[in-house]
Amino acid sequence: MSLFDWFAARRKDQFVGKVIQETEEGDGLWGKCPECGQVVYRKDLLTNANVCSNCGHHNRVNSQERIDLIADPDSFEVIDKNLSPTDPLGFKDRRTYADRLRESQSSTGMKDGVVTGTCKVENMPLALAVMDFRFMGGVYGFSCR
Repeated sequence: MSLFDWFAARRKDQFVGKVIQETEEGDGLWGKCPECGQVVYRKDLLTNANVCSNCGHHNRVNSQERIDLIADPDSFEVIDKNLSPTDPLGFKDRRTYADRLRESQSSTGMKDGVVTGTCKVENMPLALAVMDFRFMGGVYGFSCR
């Protein structure tokens, strides 16, 4: 069994995110691949781990969707839930880094661009670190304690 098949078999009944443009009908069942323009049945995307079956385009998924694809259901436990980036250098370009952090934290509900935790995959223990591009392009901060 390929990794592709493994992902498809694990998550047939879950939707893994808004990834394609909705068609004019607006029923939410069909969409257009942003790469090739092929009309795609959203449930087919699900069985293909969010990859267009026509052109192979990998649609973006957020960190929670990625965790749901990999981890056994309800097995993921976040590590360092309250850890958030700092700005020890006082970095500033057009805006301060601290302002950018606050904006990203507010818009995503995340404290950092990487979610870390432990889970089970096929009932075997695993540690995961999953980047989320929505948070400043997936930036990973560090905390000076």
